[in-house]
Amino acid sequence: MNQASPLQAQLSPSSTVVLMIDMQNEFVKVGACMAVPGAEELSVKMNSFAETMRSKGFQIIWVRFAVPKPVPYGRSTQKLNRKDIHRGENMEIFSAIKPDDGDIIVDKMRSSAFYGTNLEVILRSLKTENIIIGGVTTHMCVLSTCFDAVFRDFEIFVMSDLTACLEFKSEGKVIRTAQDMHDFALDLIAYGLGKVITTAELGL
Repeated sequence: MNQASPLQAQLSPSSTVVLMIDMQNEFVKVGACMAVPGAEELSVKMNSFAETMRSKGFQIIWVRFAVPKPVPYGRSTQKLNRKDIHRGENMEIFSAIKPDDGDIIVDKMRSSAFYGTNLEVILRSLKTENIIIGGVTTHMCVLSTCFDAVFRDFEIFVMSDLTACLEFKSEGKVIRTAQDMHDFALDLIAYGLGKVITTAELGL
């Protein structure tokens, strides 16, 4: 029998939660208002990952960016100059993702999954020490969630092969490609926040 790696030994179901961020129509569905390149394919991989981790006893938490119609968007969303994102059909989890009855869904109104939500209460109640993080976008909602998780003294492990980015445009010109943005965000995470890992390192 293969011996568990130090990483696999640390990330036990009793102390580790899997947090999947913003795998919803507006970011995932091809042609959607904020569609991330390759996100539909990513959603299939993520659903498979969630199934595997669930079968091993890990708690799965899905996070949605959901803003009620009467509530103004935050400044980061307002800068995008788009309407009706984070609402209605746009905020629903993409069809390739199949949450289980035992999964938890957390709705947020700003980029971080912690800000103004009950996520920290959930994690503390579950005696969570480590958080495995995937989702979109690496440079915004994933990154801001990582900062807030570390500020709360959780250990974070970000999946490089289960995260993705949008490109950065200014005045119609591409300043950084989606891959550039993704890589830079992962570098920031690895530098000062936590570990960047892959599904293979988890033995999956």
